[in-house]
Amino acid sequence: MDPRISSRLRALALLVFVISITDGIPNRAKRSSSEINAEIDGLIQQLTTVDADTKGIQETLTELKTTVSANPSRISQVSAVVKSVGSSLAKFKTGDPYNIVSGCLDILSSIATTYNGPYGVGLGAVASLLSSVIGLFAQDGFKNSLKSIVDEAFKRYRDEELQGQLKGASRTFNDVIGTLKNLTDKDTAVTDLEFSLATSSVSVSQFSNMLGIIESRINTGSTTTDLAEAKRTVDFIFLYLELAVMRETLLTQLILFTKKLGKFENYANGISASIDANKQAVHDTILFLHQMEPKNAVCGAYYYPVHHSDVSEGIFTFTRYFGLPDPPRNTFQGVYRVENRYWPAWHICKESYMGNHMFRGCSYIKSAGVHISALDNGYLKLNLKGKNMYITKHAQGWAWGTADNDPGEQGYFIFVPLKSGYYMISTKKWPNYFVYMESSASGYIRSWHNNPGLQGHWKLT
Repeated sequence: MDPRISSRLRALALLVFVISITDGIPNRAKRSSSEINAEIDGLIQQLTTVDADTKGIQETLTELKTTVSANPSRISQVSAVVKSVGSSLAKFKTGDPYNIVSGCLDILSSIATTYNGPYGVGLGAVASLLSSVIGLFAQDGFKNSLKSIVDEAFKRYRDEELQGQLKGASRTFNDVIGTLKNLTDKDTAVTDLEFSLATSSVSVSQFSNMLGIIESRINTGSTTTDLAEAKRTVDFIFLYLELAVMRETLLTQLILFTKKLGKFENYANGISASIDANKQAVHDTILFLHQMEPKNAVCGAYYYPVHHSDVSEGIFTFTRYFGLPDPPRNTFQGVYRVENRYWPAWHICKESYMGNHMFRGCSYIKSAGVHISALDNGYLKLNLKGKNMYITKHAQGWAWGTADNDPGEQGYFIFVPLKSGYYMISTKKWPNYFVYMESSASGYIRSWHNNPGLQGHWKLT
């Protein structure tokens, strides 16, 4: 095989919900084979209770036990894959096709991350696991796997043009991947006729029209100031990313099929190029999520904080696969000076008068900073001298302070990170009203509908 083609194919990542398995797992390499084997035994036992055909996964896990016992150097890799199987169990146990598809893709993304895609798989057992998981898409119980994803996205929204495209794509997805799976698993050699039939049934442009329509929706919605449209846009981003990866599932299975033949390298290289182009297009479409301009802020107020909803969490795991830089990861636990961009010498402080507590801008250096803490729901709470800040949005919509520990949704703040390094700040109650400092002698902190300009851009120091 041409080294350039081989290199390109090895670089092919498998798909979806890319989760950095290495994050947050200390000392994985120090785990013993007995610990891994005990974990595998527990997983096999739990998989027997799942209402799905997981026999192939169970057999693969048994093979992995033998692997780590014979070759301890594989422990860290096997541990990563085993962890992904364990984290997917809850999704499998629901019996819901949507969750089962998501669980399958979690496992596949772990393999892609750990072994650098299908061409990097160095263990026969892991290759078997890959094949077993992909095979779930083709089984009778999951022939509506794509349909379930689409239906989930359209529970609250109607888009007849897009629905028509999705119906056309869903009719082919499972049949094609089932055919490819069966051919790839054959013990006998694949004939030229079978290869011709398989490749003719899988177009490298599969889903392209549909994805193009969703891209158009996202490009328009990314700058909307309408709350319903902003939320719709975030939901469609999730659908878009799922379907983009489903497309790559098809093409990746075709790559594996071609690899088994040991020929047609140029054809495989063309498929790889198509996947690369698709990934770049997706990257360009969603890049604004992590490089926000003020015009994107209303959409950003539904995406951030990243871990506040299943949709945002799902989108975030996709963004790594499609090469987006991570958004700012400030922990927001501590005391900060919240400085204004328009008046850099001014920052948020608080004044009290006759029992009322109002937040305003101060220019003196020694004023107290704002204590920012993260709530369990991912939103932020701002406190200064024992008073929690909250916002109103009527004609006199200022930032007030309350002694209540829970300021309510008017005081659950969202920090939307801008490409400039500043933040726009809104609330869970009113995502499209942003905190700004008014142009007056007092410089009171108030809320403004949509983009307040530089007076509503804030820096934390």
